[in-house]
Amino acid sequence: MAPLPERVACSHATSQRSGTCCPNTLSPRLSLNAAIGFDRRALVVRERMDDLRRAQRLFGVTLNDLLLTAVAAGVHDLLSSRVR
Repeated sequence: MAPLPERVACSHATSQRSGTCCPNTLSPRLSLNAAIGFDRRALVVRERMDDLRRAQRLFGVTLNDLLLTAVAAGVHDLLSSRVR
């Protein structure tokens, strides 16, 4: 099992710009930062492409906008369902 992520890795671009990394930056304590194990689940949602194109035209957005909205809604629902 992988260790808990205790430190946030700097991005390659950040390291290149500043010439240093930030090894002492702590990651936030969230349930999403738990160790990865066999009890994790993933959900796959399938939608017909013509339905997505219809929504794209209806709302005047890109397919990427639809995907990001769906993922953000899923994360919101997950975190809202957890007791902090």
